[in-house]
Amino acid sequence: MSTIFALLALATQSLLLQTAPLQIGDAAPPLTLGEFVAGEPIGQLTKGTVYVIEFSGTTCVPCIRLMPHLSALQERFPEVVIISVFPEEATEVREFLKKRNLKVSYRVAVDVESQTWNHWSDAACQSSIPHAFIIDANSKIAWIGHAALIDEPLEKIVKGTFDAGKDIQRLALEQGVVMAQRQARERASRARAEYDRLNQMVIGGEYKAALAGTIQAMQEYAGSNFEIELFRGFDVFIRVRLPDERNSALTACQQYAIQSQLSGDPMVMHRCAAALVNAAGPEAPCKDQAILHLADAILNSESYVASLTKADFSARVLRFWTSRTQAQLFFIDENKQDAIKILEDTVAELEKSEKDLPQEERRVITPTTRSEVADILSMYAAEPAAR
Repeated sequence: MSTIFALLALATQSLLLQTAPLQIGDAAPPLTLGEFVAGEPIGQLTKGTVYVIEFSGTTCVPCIRLMPHLSALQERFPEVVIISVFPEEATEVREFLKKRNLKVSYRVAVDVESQTWNHWSDAACQSSIPHAFIIDANSKIAWIGHAALIDEPLEKIVKGTFDAGKDIQRLALEQGVVMAQRQARERASRARAEYDRLNQMVIGGEYKAALAGTIQAMQEYAGSNFEIELFRGFDVFIRVRLPDERNSALTACQQYAIQSQLSGDPMVMHRCAAALVNAAGPEAPCKDQAILHLADAILNSESYVASLTKADFSARVLRFWTSRTQAQLFFIDENKQDAIKILEDTVAELEKSEKDLPQEERRVITPTTRSEVADILSMYAAEPAAR
């Protein structure tokens, strides 16, 4: 089995363990709306009536553009109940409609406490607006999707000729992606909580216990690139500080560096180099010249250097981060002047290049960044490098 198919199989198996999302063909959830801003209020769905439940927002440009079309659909299908659901307060929605002179011919309601959103949108893995649900005359969900695409399915659902086959598979694909993303976020949250717990152990000097927990976490998150990277950096930091693990520290650093190169991602490479520098310097007994040389090798590798020459925003950010890490290497090596020079030169180069960029792209050398650089330069100038 190829790596891609193996990962897909694991993802599918994991998703099957989760609660199934709201699907086409399921019974419509309860309608728990707040105040109706436009149209006659309704408290529940009634069999024999087709409904469109559309989720909107006062700051959503596509939603606003869709509103005249929804009015046209309501006039075209007077027997259909169209309800647009807003998350804002009723007074805010009224002011929004008045300010924009929007005269809607369908119902508008608010969902301030997000009950309808939770029972409908979140349950169906719909995260962006505008999206809509079409409920058939049997109070079943007949269609879910982008609200701008409801015309054709609505017409056929009203006529009783709609075949949901394609939309069932389309929705399954969309929901599978959303569920995988949710799972990844939940996994990242668990990993960060574990990292914070282990970090507190390190702060308390419990290095051996922290290392045991880190090794266990690395095994648990072995298939997750971000999480395993998080714990790899922690692993080498702890090993350098344990006399019994000093011999294994360089090997662990080399493995971490190799994986960063295999990722092909310069940001991953930099995070690895920065983690190695943080682990091995500058004070004794942690200072390890071999590990520091390994970090320098990452920053000077062919693929990494090539990524620094690009003109895009990511490369500019990377050049700044790289200069900070290289400056730290110079400082640890008792070369304060080069540490200061590389930071000053990089900041000057970025400031010069950003003058030619649109205002929205001038995000690298911000006042906060300048302040941070000034603090680093002051530290380098005031303190001797550790020996």
